[in-house]
Amino acid sequence: MLLSLSFLVLPLLIDSGEEPSAGLVVLRPDAIITAKGELEVGSAVLMRGDKVLAVGKNIPLPPNATVVELEGVLSPGLVDAFTIGGVEMPYEASRAMTPDLLVRDCLRDDDDIWQHRLAAGVTASHIVAQPLATLAGGADEGDPIHLLAGWSFVAGDASELLGKSRQVVGAFSGPFDSREGGPSALPGVLAGLRSELPQVVGLSEHGVVAWVDSAEVAKVLLAMSAKHGFQLNFLCAGDPASYGGQLIAGNEVCGFPVMNEGNFNSRTLETWRRLHAAGVEFAFGSGLGNSWQSSDDLRQSAITFARATGDIAAAMRAITSNASVLAGYGDKVGVLKPGARADLVLWSAHPLDASAHPKAVMIGGNTVWSAAPVEIKQ
Repeated sequence: MLLSLSFLVLPLLIDSGEEPSAGLVVLRPDAIITAKGELEVGSAVLMRGDKVLAVGKNIPLPPNATVVELEGVLSPGLVDAFTIGGVEMPYEASRAMTPDLLVRDCLRDDDDIWQHRLAAGVTASHIVAQPLATLAGGADEGDPIHLLAGWSFVAGDASELLGKSRQVVGAFSGPFDSREGGPSALPGVLAGLRSELPQVVGLSEHGVVAWVDSAEVAKVLLAMSAKHGFQLNFLCAGDPASYGGQLIAGNEVCGFPVMNEGNFNSRTLETWRRLHAAGVEFAFGSGLGNSWQSSDDLRQSAITFARATGDIAAAMRAITSNASVLAGYGDKVGVLKPGARADLVLWSAHPLDASAHPKAVMIGGNTVWSAAPVEIKQ
C-alpha cells in the first residue's frame, strides 16, 4: 500500500493569492534533482494543481503563470520502499493469498511517525507486511507465506484507497512455526508458492513483491514470474550476497533494508558495492520501523550507498523513483518529470549532502510542512 502523507493543505510555498489549482506556477530553485537522480543547475518546474507539466532549462513560460524563485535544491519527495511504520498488527488468522484485512484498517493516523517523515522529506510510504519469520521472539501471528497485499494512494483521509493492489508474499527458508500452517521450512514454502500463487494471477498482473532470504526461493519465484508473466520485485532479507546472482537475473528493482546504527557492518557495504557494480537497482525501505530507526534513515542509507559506490544518481533513485517502481506506482511519484504528481521537497543543499535539511515539503501541489516561513520572490 502506497501512502501519501498529506495531512495539511496549506499553500505556503506557493502564495499567489489564489488556489494553486487555479493557474500555472513556475518554480525556479537553484537546482533540481532530475528523473535520473542527477543534479541539474538552472532548471525550472512548471506545474498546475497537483501535476508537474514540464521540467528543464527551457520550459514554456505562459504569460499568466506565477513565477516563484526558491533558494535551495528541489527534489522529488522521498519514498519509503517498504515499511510497517505507522500501522498496527497487519496480520490475520488466514491462509488466503489475499487476506481480508486491509492496510487502511491497520493505519494509525495519530502516530507521530507521519509528521516525522514529512520533516525528513518523505512524502510517500509503501506499507508491506512482513513474514512471520521476521517477528522477534517467534510471535504466533501472521503466516510465513500469506501476507496482507496491496498498495494505495492516500490523500488527506487515510481510509481513502485510490490505488490497485500488488500481491505480497513471504518466502523465507525457515524453520519456523505458523499458527495457521504448522511447522514449515523451505520445502513447505516452495510447495505453497507453487500451488497458490498461480491462483491470483489476476491480482499479480500488477506485479508481485516477495520477501526472500535464499537463492532456492528466488529461483522458484523467477521461474513462476517467467511462466505466468508477472513483474517480480524482491525484498532482500538475510545475506543478499548469498543469493546475489538471482537478484541480477531478475533484472528488476530490489528492496534493501536501511542501514543504521543498529545494523551497520562492512560486509553490507561490500555487498551493496558488488551488487551495484553488477547492475542491480536498489530501493531502500525502513522495514519493521524498529525503535532505533529514525525517519532520516532513508537519506542516511542513500548517503552511505553513494559513498560506497561513487554513484550519487543511483543513490537518489534508491529513495525516490526506484522505491516508487517497487511500490507499483511507476513514474507517478518519486520523480520530477512531466505527468508526475507534484510531491516535492526544497532542500538547503543537495539531499545527499550530510549537512542538508528540508526547508519545505509539498504534496500534490500544496505545501504540507515547512521548517520555517519560506521567503519567496514572485
